[in-house]
Amino acid sequence: MCDIETYNTKTNMLSWSYPIITTYTQHAHLLAILGNYKHTYSWIYSNYINIFSNKDLSVNTWADFYFPMPYELRPSDNCKFLITQKFKRDFLKDKFSSIMEFIMYAINSGCYVHLMLDYFHITGSHDFEKVHRIHDALIYGYDLTRDVIKACDFMVTGRYDKITIPISKIDLAFNDYELAWNHDFLNGIVYLYSVNLNCDYEFNIDNIFSSIKLYLNSCMLEYWNVYNRENRKDIVCGKDIYEALRCYVINAKKIDIRPFYLLYDHKKIMMSRFDYLAEMNLTNTEYLKSFCDIKNESQNIVNHIIKYGFDAKKKSLEEIVENLKVIESKEYEILLRIIR
Repeated sequence: MCDIETYNTKTNMLSWSYPIITTYTQHAHLLAILGNYKHTYSWIYSNYINIFSNKDLSVNTWADFYFPMPYELRPSDNCKFLITQKFKRDFLKDKFSSIMEFIMYAINSGCYVHLMLDYFHITGSHDFEKVHRIHDALIYGYDLTRDVIKACDFMVTGRYDKITIPISKIDLAFNDYELAWNHDFLNGIVYLYSVNLNCDYEFNIDNIFSSIKLYLNSCMLEYWNVYNRENRKDIVCGKDIYEALRCYVINAKKIDIRPFYLLYDHKKIMMSRFDYLAEMNLTNTEYLKSFCDIKNESQNIVNHIIKYGFDAKKKSLEEIVENLKVIESKEYEILLRIIR
């Protein structure tokens, strides 16, 4: 491969848009890419309908959007609008003189780079020169005139956003992988994503309504029926997540905000979904106001969780429990009317 200095392109930025879902990077990265292409909306709004969580969130606070595939795979593997390539980290070290060389080769080939970096070396992060912790960033460009890489992640501002990484730090951030105390959920893989402009995905509104019915009926989802029956007793699906969240709030001494932010993300994309369907004359615009109210109420829950982190007042928890009941009731009524 060529050295960095041999590239003629001094600056190259791939398209990036702020994603509608930001609870976890596996969704945020994917949607930051797809959001630039309107023809991908048919896939986006046909997915991100069902959610699941652990029944006892005080033991494990994991809750997420559901995709019909073994959970070890990632949403990008399920999306026909992306061409995904996977490389072992050791393979890249053998084939390229530096990770920066690989990044430039990928970006110039039209590929986004999704990889784990050690934020001990990332200027501006909370872990900078304090603790070795890896997290997955999406790299979408570089600027040799400023000696920086452009990426996105949570680990600098705490909010999913664009970040700037000095080129002088990127090899250290990639190579100090084994010094980190936390787990690599990419399992030693570096992902490349390119947009498949010739995708043959076929939109069918029946798929959306079938998924909404599963959500309303809290049906056990395919992964636990087919691939992992052992722990299905520990999982709740669809609207049963509300009860899991209420129990968590009532019993927990410290509250993880992520399951509640997932709920907020779910209402945001549900509202956008019906806006999209209304534009296609496939549903009535009367539902948008109702879902806007639900989205705002779910955002209030997130705000109450943040407030509780500061004052630890029981009243904040009581308001959260009541708000969860109100949202569940309103949402059930609206979705039932829609599918009827």
